[in-house]
Amino acid sequence: MRKYYLFNLKNKDLKPSKIYNILEELFYLNKNKYKYGLNIFNNICSPFKKNEILVFLSSKYKINGNLIKIDDLEKTTIEIKNCLIIIECNQNTSEIFKYLNSLEKNIFVCDFKNKDYFYLNDFLRLNFKILT
Repeated sequence: MRKYYLFNLKNKDLKPSKIYNILEELFYLNKNKYKYGLNIFNNICSPFKKNEILVFLSSKYKINGNLIKIDDLEKTTIEIKNCLIIIECNQNTSEIFKYLNSLEKNIFVCDFKNKDYFYLNDFLRLNFKILT
């Protein structure tokens, strides 16, 4: 299972490796430094359109609170928060990526366990020939 953390960046000015390093540092940050981390996070990330995402997904899938389970070939669980989206799936990608990319063009994806990261629109363009 892959666990992806999606962030809505305010802009794409920083190199992906730099963004990943900042987000990874925040991910593992000591809880005593919460205000410091929140300040950095708010400087680089914007909230997602949570309600719009939930309305779309609820028209296609079953929702239990903020958790959405997709039970076709792809086994995916999605947790939608204002500040990030967490996707766990049994594949290297999720069908939901395409929809999320249509909403926001600066989504940055991290898999902290596997030290993998990418801009969602670049990933889709390269792997699925989707025009962004």
